[in-house]
Amino acid sequence: MQLSQFSHWKCLFIFFLFISFGHTSAKTVNIDSLINLLTVYEADTNRVRILTQLTKITLANQAKTAQQYGEEALALAKSINDLKGQAESLLLLSQTYYSLGLYDLGSQAGKECIQLSSRIDHKLSEADAMAQIGRTLFVTGKIDSAEVYYQKCQKVSEIANYPKGIAKGLYGQGNVFESRGKYDKAMELFELSLKISTENKDIQGQLSAHNAIGIIHEYKGHLEKSLAKYIETLRLAEKETDWSFAARANGNIASLYFIQKNHEKAIEYGLKGLEIYNRTNNQRGIAFSYHDMGNVLKAQRKLDEALENYQKALKIRIALNDKRGQSFTYFSMAWNYKHQKNLDKARFYMRKSLALREEIGFNSGIHACNKALAQWNMAQGNYKVAFPYLKKAYDWYAKAGELEGMWESSSHLVEYYERQGDFKNAFRYQQLNLAAKDSLFNKDQNKQFADMQTLYETEKKDKVILEKENAILKLGEENGKIERQLNYLLGGTLLLSIFGFLGFKFNKIRRERNDKIAFAKALIFAQEEERKRIARDLHDGIGQSLLLIKKQLTYNHEVTLENQQLITDTLEEVRSISQDLHPIQLEKFGLTTAINEIIQKVEKSTDLFISKEIDNIDKLLNAKAEINLYRTIQEAFNNIVKHSEATAAKISIKKVDKNLIINIQDNGKGFDYELAIITSKSLGLRTMFERITAIGGQLKLKKGVTKGAMVLIRIPV
Repeated sequence: MQLSQFSHWKCLFIFFLFISFGHTSAKTVNIDSLINLLTVYEADTNRVRILTQLTKITLANQAKTAQQYGEEALALAKSINDLKGQAESLLLLSQTYYSLGLYDLGSQAGKECIQLSSRIDHKLSEADAMAQIGRTLFVTGKIDSAEVYYQKCQKVSEIANYPKGIAKGLYGQGNVFESRGKYDKAMELFELSLKISTENKDIQGQLSAHNAIGIIHEYKGHLEKSLAKYIETLRLAEKETDWSFAARANGNIASLYFIQKNHEKAIEYGLKGLEIYNRTNNQRGIAFSYHDMGNVLKAQRKLDEALENYQKALKIRIALNDKRGQSFTYFSMAWNYKHQKNLDKARFYMRKSLALREEIGFNSGIHACNKALAQWNMAQGNYKVAFPYLKKAYDWYAKAGELEGMWESSSHLVEYYERQGDFKNAFRYQQLNLAAKDSLFNKDQNKQFADMQTLYETEKKDKVILEKENAILKLGEENGKIERQLNYLLGGTLLLSIFGFLGFKFNKIRRERNDKIAFAKALIFAQEEERKRIARDLHDGIGQSLLLIKKQLTYNHEVTLENQQLITDTLEEVRSISQDLHPIQLEKFGLTTAINEIIQKVEKSTDLFISKEIDNIDKLLNAKAEINLYRTIQEAFNNIVKHSEATAAKISIKKVDKNLIINIQDNGKGFDYELAIITSKSLGLRTMFERITAIGGQLKLKKGVTKGAMVLIRIPV
């Protein structure tokens, strides 16, 4: 059949199809038109190009169909010695085989593509194939090898000035760092990948990066930021009809609702993702959905149903040789059996998860397994079984130089050796624990000092700039004076002097006020850090040493009742001082629990009756704002106890629109606020005011509705 038989638009279509070889979005091409063109071309390069375009279009949602088109394109390209066609077909087949879980075939196709692309100097296909092999290696647990291919992809792409390939290489390396628990480095690489993808309108790159950034935020506990990224991924995926990413985003949103214990929403979004995965026959996605559904059912204590979902997910993941996925499912199954009180099976599956994670180098996952196995065995008194897991965790953190992990794991070893009566090693790990803690403090303190120095230098620069601006303004006004008529000279000069004087006084007052505010903020911050340091020293140093002495004396039967009581009283006093200096509950359990602890402590130590209406306000404020609000509430109750002569008090904490509203009132004798401000007793009130002002809030003191006093606090969130 001659080309003249085709309509004009078909000729144009074929022309643009040919020049778009390798990197045109498949969504711009109509499937039906391409299939019709297959009836025209039988065995030439045109048919190869059409088949590869069909492979691209069907790859995301019809992987089996894509495989058929890709394999036909490759066979034809080989028969007519079309090297570019072969390279294109091999690249698409490596991606298709990956989607189908045929990892060995995918890696082989990718390597052949690299060799052929290098031979014909087609850098773009070479880089894409490197990224795809890295992806396959990563999923099958060969993390180090995956990193090498991602780095090669980035290097080749930089040489070829291929932004899409650079973004792929960065994204892949981000996944490697995420698997190693290096979340900050992973975030840096993902954000750079997103920037490049956005600048170059690479939709796939944007979807991958948005989704990955959302996962890092989730790992770090920034759930609102995580949800924003997942929703952004979902919207973009639906707009581009990329159902694979749409399903993934639905699954991730389900995961967030699961964390928030909103199980109904978790199931709703999980089922949306599963429906898409089933429709597109995405086996990896189906496994993800079954696994996540199992987690929700486990949380609802529907343990038999949860186990059924885990087993479905595991069957698919084993078939796909997805070792990372298998490790997650074994881990969840272990906890499911733990809840069913079947500890033998729980330990069995946790060890299977650990073995896989050690094989693929999934470091943060290894620690989670070691921690669970250690805790379970210690709880049952199997200390000798628990010890290797404890020791592995500490040694790994020590080798990696991760101070926080060393601090946590050494405290577990102290507990282990105490239980064993080995006080020599208990003391040794006590010292290692303190050393790690001190190093953490010094690291944090250096950052704090640097932040304060930056604040100081910035303020100095602002002062210089302000003074120069005032000088320029004054000079301009003086120049304007000369041009005025003589009869206005005296009046103008007088006015200028008055305004200049007022402006000078205003700027001076403003600078002094800003200096005081900045100093107050820095002073409060420094006080809290010093409180924290002393509290930790008391608790971790003196407190732990006293506890060990008490246990050692008891163990050796050398303690009298009088000495035992003396040590117990001293321990209680140390704990009380440590708690007053720095609220441990705030760090461990959150602001809501810490505030309730204040109320319980007041009720326990006084006859004051306290009613409360406290919403859960955890994660609404940053760490500095939380400690400032905690101290303010603590001071308010101290004032009620010491000065009010009240018999009852009430605290209300509510989130109203975009504000946090705190209302504390009592039925006591009240006080004269104006008088309190000018007396020495106003220090506590001034500190309360400075703390709330420092975090952008407002604090007001009023008379109670009938009598007593009322503290009103509003903080934007």
